[in-house]
Amino acid sequence: MKKLDAPKTICVTGNIGTGKSYVCNIFRNLGFPIYNTDIEAKNIVIADEVVKNSIVELLGKDAYLESGEYNRAYVASKIFADDILLKKLNKIVHPAVAKHYNDWLKEQSSPWVIKESALIFEAKLQKGCNKILLVTAPLQTRIERLKIRDNISVDQIMKKISKQISDYEKIGAVDFVIENDGIQDVQVQVNTFINQFLSSK
Repeated sequence: MKKLDAPKTICVTGNIGTGKSYVCNIFRNLGFPIYNTDIEAKNIVIADEVVKNSIVELLGKDAYLESGEYNRAYVASKIFADDILLKKLNKIVHPAVAKHYNDWLKEQSSPWVIKESALIFEAKLQKGCNKILLVTAPLQTRIERLKIRDNISVDQIMKKISKQISDYEKIGAVDFVIENDGIQDVQVQVNTFINQFLSSK
């Protein structure tokens, strides 16, 4: 029996507040398996004992609450203004997520899967992408979405945005851009991407 080819990966990325999950839900409704790296990372830092022990060693026991839950507020306070700590934390979490993704990928039978990640470029994950789709939105639109979603100030939002590589720098390195500005039809743009890149492949 001929061995089935491994699924190819469409990496859906975009900066905070652009609406990556909204775009991925459209793909999900079209039958594409979705791997959300942010959600899986949140699970891994709780469920993976090796990861937990490494985080405690790096950031201290307060990185976890007495209930065993990840103390996100504490961790954020430690790494937000310390790029070295952030890089060390990423070196713990990112490889664990990559392994989990590869294990998940082996279980998929679809020819194409979706990997949702805000940090494709920041974490230098481009080599694992067969196609890269960038979701963009105007800055003010993103700010308004984040104020509602996360209940945080504009100053906090701008600090988060400043940690990410700009759309301008990413656009030249992606295969397709979806503008989620609330005006253009995102479904139509997704269909255009599929027809252009996946229909005959």
